[in-house]
Amino acid sequence: MRVLRYSVGNENNPGDPWGRSVLVIQPDGTARLDHHFSRVRAVGAWTGKVDAAALTAFWSALEQAGFPAAPTKPLLPGAAPRVLVVESDGASEQVMIGYHEAAKLPGIATQLAVAAAWSPNPKKPPLYFDMPFGDAQQEVLNKWAANAPLVFVHQYIGNLKQYKAIGMDVGDQDGLRTDAGKLHDIFDTYGIANTFEIYPGTHTSGVAVRFQNFVMPFFAKNLCSGKDCK
Repeated sequence: MRVLRYSVGNENNPGDPWGRSVLVIQPDGTARLDHHFSRVRAVGAWTGKVDAAALTAFWSALEQAGFPAAPTKPLLPGAAPRVLVVESDGASEQVMIGYHEAAKLPGIATQLAVAAAWSPNPKKPPLYFDMPFGDAQQEVLNKWAANAPLVFVHQYIGNLKQYKAIGMDVGDQDGLRTDAGKLHDIFDTYGIANTFEIYPGTHTSGVAVRFQNFVMPFFAKNLCSGKDCK
């Protein structure tokens, strides 16, 4: 039975305008979020329940990220540290990492990317997206489900067959690898022409190389604006 404790920020740092947030998730998904404000000495508290599927996905992503291993870069002065502690059977493992360095970990990067793409919130700094916690839990999960390609793809088979070319690639250490493979299989089942490649890397590690050497050539080959285009 594992208990998750996560904190980010420092309410005692004059350069941190947001303060410190502390999230505790119990094994049954019961969650409590406390926010220690930096500009005023006050604490806000919220409680909720994390969906079992979301919690399972989180543990899987955390394992893929290699927890508790993490980059050993020293924290810069004034940095807002992220501290993640997992307690299990009387023992605990933890990691402390700089605010921006954390997003580079494969599993965490995937979860943050999902939230940024599917549940953005321009009025919620500093990350500007919602996670499936607290009162908004079900609403956020509904947004994630509605945007999941494996859920809506079957509605658009006719449209997809009109594309001249569809190319997909995914890193072998990317948390989206399994679902990307399933999407490729669905395309093949419906006879939708597509290419699929698994390359060495994480969700973000090969972005520049992939765009330069694969994405742009793909579009150069398949985009056409002349009158003789087919």
